[in-house]
Amino acid sequence: MKVLRNVIVGLAMFLSAGLLLYWGGLAFNDFRYERTIPRDLQDARWEGEFTSAKHPTSGRLLFRLPDPIPRDQEFEFEGALYYNVWSGFLRGKMARAEFVGFLGSESGVSAGEETRPTVQPRHFSFRFKGGTTPFPADIRYMAIFDRDDMYVAGSYSAQDGFDVGSFYLKKQ
Repeated sequence: MKVLRNVIVGLAMFLSAGLLLYWGGLAFNDFRYERTIPRDLQDARWEGEFTSAKHPTSGRLLFRLPDPIPRDQEFEFEGALYYNVWSGFLRGKMARAEFVGFLGSESGVSAGEETRPTVQPRHFSFRFKGGTTPFPADIRYMAIFDRDDMYVAGSYSAQDGFDVGSFYLKKQ
């Protein structure tokens, strides 16, 4: 009986220490993120996250998109990518970048053989090319906007298949 109680107490202490370590890591990552945001991007209203499908890398996105976002024409915007402290690449670091984006107007109504036509979501694409950041020189992002222009979700592909993954952005 005493041995069983010692095992239970030991297991509870181990689980408690694991939870504290996990929450501590999350808190440290949040603290590090807040401390690395460039001063001139602190008013950026679009935030989100990205996750690589090929590498143990994830992080946060912070973009200053124009408001309103231009339709059917290219536009430039700036942003930053923060790599989580547990990422396999640039741990706890922020990388700035300049992007060129394009937001298509709402697609036409598609009826096909359906009895109810549906409106296709607007497609949003943007690209990072060149620059002085330490990641690949050509990253293409493809996404769709929600109806209220408040949420973007999509995928990205880096130079020659070096990396692929998903991302989302929300307007704050």
